[in-house]
Amino acid sequence: MAGGFGGTNMQKAQSLIDLGSSSASLVGNSPKITSSDWAVPQASRLKYRQKFNSLDKSMSGYLSGFQARNALLQSNLSQTQLATIWSLADIDGDGQLKADEFVLAMHLTDMAKAGQPLPLTLPLELVPPSFRSGKYTENINGTLPSYQPVQEEEPQKKQPVTFEDKRKANYERGNMELEKRRQVLLEQQQREAERKAQKEREEQERRERERQEQERKKQLEMERQLERQRELERQREEERRKEIERREAAKQELERQRRLEWERIRRQELLNQRNREQEEIVRLTSKKKSLNLELEALTDKHQQISGRLQDIRNKKQLRKTELEALDKKCDQGIMEVKQLQQQLQVHNFLICL
Repeated sequence: MAGGFGGTNMQKAQSLIDLGSSSASLVGNSPKITSSDWAVPQASRLKYRQKFNSLDKSMSGYLSGFQARNALLQSNLSQTQLATIWSLADIDGDGQLKADEFVLAMHLTDMAKAGQPLPLTLPLELVPPSFRSGKYTENINGTLPSYQPVQEEEPQKKQPVTFEDKRKANYERGNMELEKRRQVLLEQQQREAERKAQKEREEQERRERERQEQERKKQLEMERQLERQRELERQREEERRKEIERREAAKQELERQRRLEWERIRRQELLNQRNREQEEIVRLTSKKKSLNLELEALTDKHQQISGRLQDIRNKKQLRKTELEALDKKCDQGIMEVKQLQQQLQVHNFLICL
């Protein structure tokens, strides 16, 4: 069992040795990269170099932190993303951005805006060609300088190194590389979780905006319906008012027609009564004349017939009595006619008013 465990450890150590050797030789054995191998597209380089020149008004060859900050803030990225971009782009760590550093920062900004994850360490293909010398590669995310393997060879010549020492060194380098990759993976997972959380927040905000928009539209629709109902109610109220006015006007017109008809009938009745009274007066007047003639005849006859005086006197008295009654009735008729004429005049006067 001990042998098997040892064999397993040897295999693991050998794999870590290979891993450490490969990671240690990334810089030392890398081929020389020219400016044409820079991962930043040529169009982006030209575009952002022009922008750099427009911002570098003093032609100092670099942008201050304040100038670069204003340019980066226009991307509308989060503060965390902008801080990561700054730490990756400021290769020499002087707090300023030279032309290639500014181009790199804007390229990383485009990557973030396109939804691509930002690297925790700057890949070699993104390092500007002007920063690929030994003194800068020491500062690029902990990458070993190209001249370090040469410095390590001198102690090896002075002191022999055993296989166990190499195995331990490679094992430690492999563990460091694994820890580094694990940390990178954890940070990537954290960024992915943050990205998902950000997307969920944005989705929730979008749904909330949609809900608020729907609520606003619903409220507007309810207000429009209420306004339509109020308008219909106003129209119905106006129709009811007009109907009442029409009925009242019709009632008044009917009352006026009835009053005019009654006045017409009453006037006709008064006219008829006046005509009858006038006819009666004419008849009584004629009768009076006739009685007067008869009285004259009787008087003549009285003068002629003295023998029948008593009869004539009686007849005379009788005729006289009848004549007085007729006179009284005639006077009464005249008075009634005058009263009717006065009433008719008053009535005509009222009608004229």
